[in-house]
Amino acid sequence: MMRMNRLGDYRYIGHFLRVMIKSTAKRPSLTIQCVRHQEVPCLHLFFARGALHAMCLFKCSEGREREVREVFAGAGVTLVQDEVTGDARDQSRFLLYRLPLKEPDATQLVASFFQRGYHLLENTELDFTYRERKAT
Repeated sequence: MMRMNRLGDYRYIGHFLRVMIKSTAKRPSLTIQCVRHQEVPCLHLFFARGALHAMCLFKCSEGREREVREVFAGAGVTLVQDEVTGDARDQSRFLLYRLPLKEPDATQLVASFFQRGYHLLENTELDFTYRERKAT
C-alpha cells in the first residue's frame, strides 16, 4: 500500500486527481481536509466500479447542507447515496456522489465544494492524503 501526504492549496487538487485517474491500483483514494477549520468536513474521493466518487459526512445543518448540495447539483453530478445517521440530537448527513472522470471538471467541482460550500479562500491550506492499494 502506498500513502502520500502533502499540505497545500487548491492547486494540488488537480495534481492528485490526475494521479488517481492514471493509477492502476485497485482502489486509489484521496482525502482532503482543511487544516485550520476543523468544522469543515473532509472530502473523500475514491474509485469504485470504474467511476470517481466523492463522499462527505457532516453534521446536519440546513444551510450548509443546502449549499453543499447546490455545488454538486449545479455541476450535474449524480447523487448515489443520501443517508442520515446518529440519534435525533446529533445527526450527521452522509452524501455520496459520482463525479465526472475528466480531471478539469472534477478539479473544479472539488474546489467548489470548499470555496462555495464552505467559503474558503483559494490560498486556504488543505491536507491531502493519497492512498492506493496494489492491483491484484
